[in-house]
Amino acid sequence: MDPYLKSLILENPVFRSYLFYSSILALKMMLMTLLTIRQRLLNNALVSEEDAVFLGGTVCWTNAKVERVRRGHRNDMESIYLFLLVAFAYIWTDPEPEWADSLFLTFTIVRILHTVVYTVIVVPQPARGLAWLVGYLITGYMAIKIYIAFNPKIVPPGCRGPLKKSFQFLILKKMAQVTDFQSLLESPAFRAYLFYSAILVVKMMIMSPMTGMMRFRYKAFANPEDGASLKVKPRTDDNVERVRRAHLNDLENISLFFVIGFIYVLTNPAVAWATLLFRVYTAARFMHTLVYAIFVVPQPARALAWVTGFIITGYMALTSIVHFM
Repeated sequence: MDPYLKSLILENPVFRSYLFYSSILALKMMLMTLLTIRQRLLNNALVSEEDAVFLGGTVCWTNAKVERVRRGHRNDMESIYLFLLVAFAYIWTDPEPEWADSLFLTFTIVRILHTVVYTVIVVPQPARGLAWLVGYLITGYMAIKIYIAFNPKIVPPGCRGPLKKSFQFLILKKMAQVTDFQSLLESPAFRAYLFYSAILVVKMMIMSPMTGMMRFRYKAFANPEDGASLKVKPRTDDNVERVRRAHLNDLENISLFFVIGFIYVLTNPAVAWATLLFRVYTAARFMHTLVYAIFVVPQPARALAWVTGFIITGYMALTSIVHFM
């Protein structure tokens, strides 16, 4: 392993703890998708005609049990992604390893509890509220610590006058020492990750104008002001909703790939193997959109494309958990 990456990973217990719990949280979010599928099958509430034909069920978009799981999933996306970003920055405030580890552990536990009492075994409030609040406070605490550490107008205890500048300089110097980005960019596996991530970003960006085109084509606008010039009232259209569902599926899956793919690269995988995983994942996501939103193909075409990406992400998450535990 590159010496700079070794310094960042193997000699930094806080960063290793972050990677470990981030991998667990990524795997937990993946399981939400399986939980949604389970509820759709149990309650015969399928999302598209090709699903209904393939499984012999009915299309239903408003099943209460399915929507409960989907709300739990959205709450994960709102809370966990923010935690991953804030916690990554929190690492550079040089916290005590035991304290940082306890924060990461507690956040992970309460997010799992939040899902359990919300979507698996429904428990009356304030159980869910308390689970959410603990995670919210942890993220907020880390954000405040970041603000204090890097705000030149705030002087932490024991750092008066020039000492404050020295304190911030030491943090920035430490960051520079353990993140030699030029060295990181020379890693073939990391370059492959960046290359395919960039392709996936462009792919996700295309989904927004595609949705807009479908709205104009079928005159199905979401807000009164959107269709005012055409004198069209807001309404829904299955063709538009199909593209929106494909976009949402991208957000649920590709965002996780970005997180776990980065962590997986830091496990020092074989370059050829990592590149193959990234390449197949990217192809599968393109195929998923093609057979779902552009050329509607009967199941199991879309399911196979989704399962391929899901298995790759799951494999990388499990590998990362084992590596950093």
